[in-house]
Amino acid sequence: MNFNTIYTNGCSHTAGHRLGDLEIINSYVKKYNLIPWENERDINFPKRLKKHFNCELIDESQCGAGSPRVVRQTFEYISNNNLSQIKNTLFVLLFNIPFHRLEYYCKKINDYLIVNVQYNDDETFRYVNVAEKYSKTDRKYDSKFFEGEIVEDVKLWLTKYHDPMVYMKKITNEIQGLFSFFDLHNVNYFYGFDGGFHGPRYINKKRILNIDSCQTIYEYCDKHQLTLHHELEDNSNDFHPGYFGHLKFSEELIKFLNNES
Repeated sequence: MNFNTIYTNGCSHTAGHRLGDLEIINSYVKKYNLIPWENERDINFPKRLKKHFNCELIDESQCGAGSPRVVRQTFEYISNNNLSQIKNTLFVLLFNIPFHRLEYYCKKINDYLIVNVQYNDDETFRYVNVAEKYSKTDRKYDSKFFEGEIVEDVKLWLTKYHDPMVYMKKITNEIQGLFSFFDLHNVNYFYGFDGGFHGPRYINKKRILNIDSCQTIYEYCDKHQLTLHHELEDNSNDFHPGYFGHLKFSEELIKFLNNES
C-alpha cells in the first residue's frame, strides 16, 4: 500500500470518548504516571497511526455518530478530491448498527444533527438524543440547545416518516455502494462492523479488519479488558476503549496494515 493520507471515521470508540475529560486525564496521570494530554484526539488510535506512518490524518470520527454519517462524510471526502488523491488515501472505517444512530440536516445550525434513538419493546421511544457534536473538544453547541423544539421535531419525523428496518436497508445499500467504488478503483480501505451489525451481503471480505480476531477497537478492548472501566477500575463504569486500549489497538493495527502492504 502506498498512501500519503489516512482517513478514519467511526463513532465514540474511534474518537476516544471521555479521554478528553479532565477528570479522566487526571485519573490516568495519577494512576499510571503519564504525561497529561490536551484532548482525546491527541491519544486516540487514528492519531497514533498518523505518527507511525508520518502522513496526513483526516479523522472525522465523532461521539454518538453512526454508519449514515460515516458513509456521507466518506463520500464527501471522495467528492472533494481527485481520483489520484483518493488512491493515495488509506481508509479505515468502523460501522455500527444504523437504526440507532441517525442524522438529519438542520437549517437552524446549517449542519447535520447526530440523532441517537432507543426504542422500547412496544416501539415507543426510550429516548431520543440530539446534538451537533457530543465531544467538548470541537462542538459549537451545548446539547441543551437542541432540547425542546428541535428534539420534538425529530421525534415527530421519526414517528411519521421513519421505519428503523427500512432505514437500515437504505444505509446498508449505501455501504455496499461505497465499497463497490473502492473496489472498482483499487482504493486502499479496511473496515469493521460493530455491535452485531453484519453489514451488506456482497462485500469484499478481504478488506475486513482482523486485529486478534476482532474487527473493531471496541471488540478488541472488550476482549483484552482495555476499557476505561478496566483501566481505571473503581474510577469508571464506562466500557469505551481506554488510553492503553487505543495504544495497544493501534500497535496491532499497524502490524496488520504492514502485513497487507
